[in-house]
Amino acid sequence: MTLPLELVDEIIDYSVGDPSTLEKCSLVSRAWVSRCRSHLFEKCALWPSTISAFCDLLRSPECTFLYHVRSINSIKHYGPRDYDSYLNGFAGDLGRLINVRELEMTVMAPYSVEKFHTFLCTSFPKITRLVLDLRNARHSEFTLVANMICLFPTLQELDMTMTGPSKDIPADVVPPPELRSLHLCKHSVQVLSWFDVAHRLSNVHSLTLPCPRGLYVPIVRKALEQIGSELLHLDLTLPNGLERVELSQMIDLFLHQNLKTLRITDLSWISRVEEMILWIPRLIMQLRTSALELLTLVLPLCWPPYETLDWAALDAMLSPARFPCLRSVVIKCEYHGDRFFYAQGRKLDTHEFVRKALPVLADSGMLQTEW
Repeated sequence: MTLPLELVDEIIDYSVGDPSTLEKCSLVSRAWVSRCRSHLFEKCALWPSTISAFCDLLRSPECTFLYHVRSINSIKHYGPRDYDSYLNGFAGDLGRLINVRELEMTVMAPYSVEKFHTFLCTSFPKITRLVLDLRNARHSEFTLVANMICLFPTLQELDMTMTGPSKDIPADVVPPPELRSLHLCKHSVQVLSWFDVAHRLSNVHSLTLPCPRGLYVPIVRKALEQIGSELLHLDLTLPNGLERVELSQMIDLFLHQNLKTLRITDLSWISRVEEMILWIPRLIMQLRTSALELLTLVLPLCWPPYETLDWAALDAMLSPARFPCLRSVVIKCEYHGDRFFYAQGRKLDTHEFVRKALPVLADSGMLQTEW
């Protein structure tokens, strides 16, 4: 029996994330090997204990996965000893992985950018996505962070976590020209100030951020105002303790009239639910974008106050007349993956609850529920 190549590709792609199945598929036919190998070696984790052996493999003439590795994660820098022996010592070997486009890196000690220069520029010159974890790094100079990011001239997406505010925002360091997607945490929203100083906020098309408090509120507000209609994708997290006045000061979705996807996650505790559920419809009511294609609401539906939300108004609001391009509305219950919640002694199926609460969306086929 001969299977069409298109069907073979579908079978192999369906097995992504299942190494055992991919290994078996690679033994079926020589023609299947390359695609199986591509999935098997797409992501590689480089632990301190394995990087030496991994680089030995890369130098071997028998190595067959050089062109298949596209993502490197778990690279960790612990201290000065790593600069030469661990990092720069393997830079040339890692540079053989010419198709790597994604790098996940954790910095756990003070560092000097010039020490990283050889390693990063030689090993990963074509990175388009950088995941940078600075939560354990003992430094507070944002200029160092900015200089590290600029070592990747083709960078398009940045996912960065850090702790504590930084005082210095560099005026002479310009973000990579194609950097358009930012995934930020509470403290790394300072990246927005960097983009502001460099006059690059109009480059930002995709933004994931919490709604921070205190000194970060003006930073977020100013950035969103300047990005305006350039923003196409927005992912907001409403944390516990967020005050109504802070939310109203930061977020005005009316500014983003070309928004295509919007995701709102409510992480408020039960004491804040009554207040926050009033603001989710208000946020959506601000939307004036006919381009909206996907709306995702991640809600703690287990809290009884969500039964009192004006679901009928939300159902009517999300109409084709208001959002002609809308293709999908996803309601996800943020509660330990449990599809049931309890209210007044009743065990309620949240799938059924949402579909009954939003009948027009359910009948249209656009409504999806996830847990």
